[in-house]
Amino acid sequence: MGAGNMQTEWRRLAAHAIVRAIMPSAKPAAATISCRLGWWVAAAMVTSILAFPALLRFRPERQAPFDQNLLHRLAGRGPQCVLIGDSMLESRFDDAVLEAIAPYRCAVVAQHGSGSGIWYLIFKNLLAAQERPPRSVIILFRDAQLTLPAWRSTGRYRGTAQKYMPGEEPLFEKIITQAVERQKSPFERLLHTVYPIQEAREAAEEKIDKWALALVARRRDYERIRTETNRLFKVANLRHDQSVDESKEDEPLRAADKDANFDADVRGSFLPPMLEIAKSRGIHLTFFRIKPRPPADNAMVADSPLQAAYQSALQTYLKDHGALYLDETKDPSVTLAYYGSGDHVAPAMARAYAEQFWKTYAGRIEEASGLNGGTAR
Repeated sequence: MGAGNMQTEWRRLAAHAIVRAIMPSAKPAAATISCRLGWWVAAAMVTSILAFPALLRFRPERQAPFDQNLLHRLAGRGPQCVLIGDSMLESRFDDAVLEAIAPYRCAVVAQHGSGSGIWYLIFKNLLAAQERPPRSVIILFRDAQLTLPAWRSTGRYRGTAQKYMPGEEPLFEKIITQAVERQKSPFERLLHTVYPIQEAREAAEEKIDKWALALVARRRDYERIRTETNRLFKVANLRHDQSVDESKEDEPLRAADKDANFDADVRGSFLPPMLEIAKSRGIHLTFFRIKPRPPADNAMVADSPLQAAYQSALQTYLKDHGALYLDETKDPSVTLAYYGSGDHVAPAMARAYAEQFWKTYAGRIEEASGLNGGTAR
């Protein structure tokens, strides 16, 4: 565009602006109506986008049936001692190893990617529900894991929890809901009150996952796919000489070390109902704190002052309720040589670890639980 043309265009725009300034009525009425209508349409679109999802009701759907097979297998074996835990347990013990070293029947119920909520369901619905429950149950945990009820019990872990739920679990749901609420900031609580769609996000994700799975498998194939996936990703299959970064997944556990307060957290945890069930069914509980991976061979893993106070309070609480607390973190015999990835025991060292565990701790567990080390199978 030449200089003359540019000047002409600027004059035309300036004249138009002056006319609009001194003669506002010169704006066509149709344009005014159109402008106002446009704003109403935009407002309606925004309202629809925000309001429509809030009207949807995504109820949590059952992703997995109750594992009747595991319940029946445990009933058939009739173990006198059962170990419960996550992949930390899975990497340390299995039924075959315990069969070889224990003088009585033992069983391992290891659910990788689980937390205290799922352990509560396993204990309540698979062990305490037995006609003859085990005399001794050992739960392996790390640091503040026992008072983090929502950790690994919601969201993508919901399907895992449902494997151990034969029906409605109102106490489980209540504890989980209250724990999630405590984690929210005041702003998040306000947002969820005003706009509750966020509360349905997990249920919506469950439904979408189910639709995606339905595209590639029939309903009767769901459990087979999950079983094969779990087998493929077992700790022993993944962690041969690998260095896996698990810090992100364990971040809630690490963060809890910064504000660990057992007395404040225990009331909203699964510990009270577990201890109550144990007492009513004549089951002795042992809570075994595993040693995290030491930084070097023969190195001690020191607790922060808050974590030390937390563990002391936990030990006292468990003793007062008839349970046994064992802490492996200061055990010098558990050296770096045992470890594979993260806090997991290397597959090649699992047998040696189990034998060392039994030699060091079995006597105390048997004494506290009334198990006889010479009991016949």
